[in-house]
Amino acid sequence: MKRTIAFLTGSIQQESIAFNSIFRLPKPTKSSVAVICLALLAIGAQTQTTEAGRVSFTVTNSSLKGKMLDFKHFNSQTKKRAAYGYGLNALGSHAVNLPAPVRVYEEKNGKMELLFVVRAKDDGKSFSVTKEYEISREDYLEAANQELNEQSDALEETNRNKTVEQTAKEKGLKMVTFRVGGTSFFPSMVHVRVQLPWDTGRKSPNGFSTSLSRFGEQKMSYPVGSKVYLCDGPYWKANTNYKEKLIVTVDEEKENYIYSLQ
Repeated sequence: MKRTIAFLTGSIQQESIAFNSIFRLPKPTKSSVAVICLALLAIGAQTQTTEAGRVSFTVTNSSLKGKMLDFKHFNSQTKKRAAYGYGLNALGSHAVNLPAPVRVYEEKNGKMELLFVVRAKDDGKSFSVTKEYEISREDYLEAANQELNEQSDALEETNRNKTVEQTAKEKGLKMVTFRVGGTSFFPSMVHVRVQLPWDTGRKSPNGFSTSLSRFGEQKMSYPVGSKVYLCDGPYWKANTNYKEKLIVTVDEEKENYIYSLQ
């Protein structure tokens, strides 16, 4: 019996040695470990530099006083900017969809105060502008850094390309400020395209897309002769078919007027 067990044990050990000799993996060298580490670092760096997705959230105002808000996003790597101002009425709400992260500001005593920062993980959440949210030191530093980068990029862009205001001034066209408002009871996405008077022969890419209701307004400033269109789709996308309706042709009498997007 002992001989049988010894024989079986020896057979198993020999088969194990034979298996290991056939399927033996090479020992990792220092150079191969270094290559793997560099590859992992490259993947991590690529993940960090990839632009974050969009985030959808809602801001509410439970007070009896209207709020002037700014929604801002700036990617210092891609130089992409997404921002707009919004007048949130008393007891109102507003749906937002912008690239993450989004910095939300409120105008107080002529200055814009950071209320909170909305990140991709906050998708679908609701934020009250009457509630105080804890803002970390990192959030404050990041917001200040983004503001500085955005201002620097805007200055560089001004040096590279003339702004609408500069071109209007050179052509002797007055800038007119007015507002457009939504018509639906609940916030819905609207696409507004503006045809500048000097963009002849092609469709101007100027305009904005945002969520508006009958309780919200969007402030606009464009030169005399500009045409404002309401589009039934995102006009800025390539190979996109959309219909548009003329809302207003800007003239000096349109100053401070409010137009309905219907």
